Amino acid sequence: MSRPCAVVERARAASPDDPLWVVVLGAATNTVSALLMAPEISPCVRVVFHARCARLWPERTVQFNVAGDVAAVQTLLSCRVPLAWFDTGTKLVISCEETARRLAPMCEVGRFLHGYRERRPSFASPQKGFFDMGDVAWLLDPSLCRMDIVPAPHLRRHLEFDHRSPAGPMLRVTHIDVPRTWDLFFSTLQEAHSAGVLA
Repeated sequence: MSRPCAVVERARAASPDDPLWVVVLGAATNTVSALLMAPEISPCVRVVFHARCARLWPERTVQFNVAGDVAAVQTLLSCRVPLAWFDTGTKLVISCEETARRLAPMCEVGRFLHGYRERRPSFASPQKGFFDMGDVAWLLDPSLCRMDIVPAPHLRRHLEFDHRSPAGPMLRVTHIDVPRTWDLFFSTLQEAHSAGVLA
């Protein structure tokens, strides 16, 4: 779905009242390509960009998704598409013991997910972050995070923010509730399993 032509196609089938939500969990290249290919889709799209500046905001960012295509993020910030800058998730950690207790017995998918953690010591670490899960959790339950409307800054090549002459407003999402996010994850997985959606 992240291919530019697919975004354009689905956005043209959407509307400002029933928009297409694009959740960007990597570089913004494909999403921005779609917006440049078809600027008219902008009112019909809502972009959630996993950016995680965390404590560096408002001065700069070193986030992997931003550094992966700086020019794309520069365009994303300046093109005035409705944008949620997802700036939290670093504390979404859970112990391997807890996933063994709560996740592995739940279903086949749960066993797979827990088993994946055991493939590498870094995955099994209690400090391993499950950052991207936060974006989806916030979409399911916006009350999990704090939200503030802020001026969209410009991004310089070396990842500093320039807050002069902001390019319109954006929604900055911060401070995720970690226990409630994990509860949502487990309950959603259990409901999907009970409904026969997951093995």
